[in-house]
Amino acid sequence: MDLDVLDCELVVHRRRRRAVGHNHRVAVAKRHLGDLFGGQHRKLRLEREALVALTARRDAHASAIKHSRAKLDALRGARAALAECTLPPSKKRPLVSSSGVAEAAAEAKALAEAEALCAWADRWQLLRRSHADEWARWKLCEAAIGLAAPALRKHLANWRPLAEPSKGTAAVERWWRALCGTSTGKSADAESADAYGALVYAVVLPPLRYALTNEWRVHDPAAAVAMLTAWRPLLPDFVFDELTMLQVLPRLESALKDWNAKQLPSPSPPHEWLLPWRPLLPPSGFASLAPSLRHKLAETLLAWMPLDSAASAAARDLTKPWSDVLDAQSWRALLLRAVLPKLQTALDSLVINPAEQDLSPFHAVMHWSELPPTE
Repeated sequence: MDLDVLDCELVVHRRRRRAVGHNHRVAVAKRHLGDLFGGQHRKLRLEREALVALTARRDAHASAIKHSRAKLDALRGARAALAECTLPPSKKRPLVSSSGVAEAAAEAKALAEAEALCAWADRWQLLRRSHADEWARWKLCEAAIGLAAPALRKHLANWRPLAEPSKGTAAVERWWRALCGTSTGKSADAESADAYGALVYAVVLPPLRYALTNEWRVHDPAAAVAMLTAWRPLLPDFVFDELTMLQVLPRLESALKDWNAKQLPSPSPPHEWLLPWRPLLPPSGFASLAPSLRHKLAETLLAWMPLDSAASAAARDLTKPWSDVLDAQSWRALLLRAVLPKLQTALDSLVINPAEQDLSPFHAVMHWSELPPTE
């Protein structure tokens, strides 16, 4: 009995050992297969990541090559355009008949030079717009003014600004477009604007300054006003301010100081040579003339006699143009101080005599009724 039990247990034990061994072999096989497939999966994932990285590098290199080719083409185009711009302006031979006089030949030559300068400026403008990056990187604005300045200076060599106020404006305006102008009319970058200012300062300012200093007569403002009016849109603010504040305004102040206010009628009343400058001078500049002007007008009116018809008309004509120039307080003070007391005295001298009435005091007062009131 015991032997049978032991045999059974031995058989069970052997079966269990075979089952455990089988399970162990199965587990080892699964683990081996797992390690094998896991390694293959990792290897496949790494290969996929390497493929993505190589594809990105390939695309980046292709984009860089494309960008480099485009940049190279742009550089070649800019170089070709710059080579064309650096050529001197080609002037057309003026057509002058054999019977043409020297003056006509000179005018034709000047016109041909102006046309050549305009065409040259147009080439620079095309270069700046077509190759904006190269224009800024190479600072081609400096090259442009370096070449343009001698040509413009030669074109304006014999220029008399007071006699020919508009000469050169067409050429300079085209160079403004080339250096600073945009399709919207606004100024371009600061470097190009500074380059244009340097060009104007070196070429245009000296003749204008010489004309205002040595040729302009203060009591004859028409030519100088026409000159600055023609050039105002083309002059940078610092150039125009130098002309008006350092050349024009001091001479106006000196002339106003030297004006003989007691001479009536005045051979050169100040409104004839001061008011034409009003649109050109800044408000602060024209306002600086007001104290001296008020003093001179008061000096004139204090010496005037209302019953002297000629002197009265001259005093009125001398005072009336300043009614909308002087501020309200100064205008009121001038009339109350120098005009109304004299008119009051004239009315007081009026004697009522129906038989032989003298209305000259009344008419003398009424001549001043055209002036704006004090309030």
